[in-house]
Parts: sequence; C-alpha cells; structure tokens
Amino acid sequence: MARIALVAGFVAVLCMAPAATTPVRVVFEPLQGAEGGKLQVEVKKFDHSATCPTKCKPCAEAMAKALDWLAKKQQGGAIEAGNGGTVVITCIAALAWMANGSSATAGPYSKNVTQAMQYVCRTVAPGAKNKGKTASGMEFEGFGNWDLGYAGIFLSEYYQQAPTPALKEKMEFIVQKMC
Repeated sequence: MARIALVAGFVAVLCMAPAATTPVRVVFEPLQGAEGGKLQVEVKKFDHSATCPTKCKPCAEAMAKALDWLAKKQQGGAIEAGNGGTVVITCIAALAWMANGSSATAGPYSKNVTQAMQYVCRTVAPGAKNKGKTASGMEFEGFGNWDLGYAGIFLSEYYQQAPTPALKEKMEFIVQKMC
C-alpha cells in the first residue's frame, strides 16, 4: 500500500510539471533486504494549458483523481501504509488535501483532514504503544523520526487553521521527542 500511495503521489507531481511533455518511465525497486519486486510506472504525455499548472484542465483532473483516491483509502482517519509508514502517508495525504484548498473547517476534504488530525494525535501521543517495521524490515517500538517529522509539519499546518490547547500539547510532545 505504501508503494501505491507513493506512486500515486509521484505521478501527481509529474503530471503537474509543465516539462512532462514526453512519456516518463519510473522504476521503484525495493530496498536491499526488503520484500517485493520491481514496480514500473509509465506516465504518458498529455497536453498542458499555457498557464499550467494554474487553470490547466488535465492537471486539475489528475489532482482531483489523486485526492479522491486518497480519500477513499482513508479508514479510521488513517491511510494504511504498512511497514510502520501509516502516520507518514496519512500526514502527506492531509497536507495534499490542505494544499488543494481544504482546511480544518471548510472544503471538500475538510472531514478527511480533521479525521487525519485525530488519528495522528491518537497515534503519536504519550503512552501510545506503536510497533512497526522499517522499509528494511527492522522492527521498532515507539515513533520513528519520519512519523514525528511529518506529524509535526501536518499538525502545525492544522494548528494555524484551528488552534486548540490540546493540539498545542501534542505538538510540544513531538518537539520534545525529536530533541
């Protein structure tokens, strides 16, 4: 699932780039020792508007499909990524919804953004018992640096729109864990 979300995000970025005028082949290979085979994705050429990425119909359609896909994958506030990457993928998805105009209180994905915030606050919290595996298969307990980093970025963006004492407390916890 993590590779699928990564590919969807990477394809969305390529589609937004005006320079993507020829087909591009992207190859993802697993880290040494990790399970899984090589994954190849071809991003085909499509015509962009002269104002790309602003007011560009193909870009808007690609972005809408990517955001809808992410919303459909969200369960219990999270987007399951496996290998301990769920917090990171959930934060990236929430930031994508926010970058596209949704906020804590408005927009087509505001409910998704709020559910993501609630999941992250439940998961990256004092006393939470998290266990996972890194991409290379190493087991860990607690929070990885990626979890803490992306949670901090996402929650600070959310806090700018909807500040609460409880959210501030979660952000302070993240900062303390990172230091």
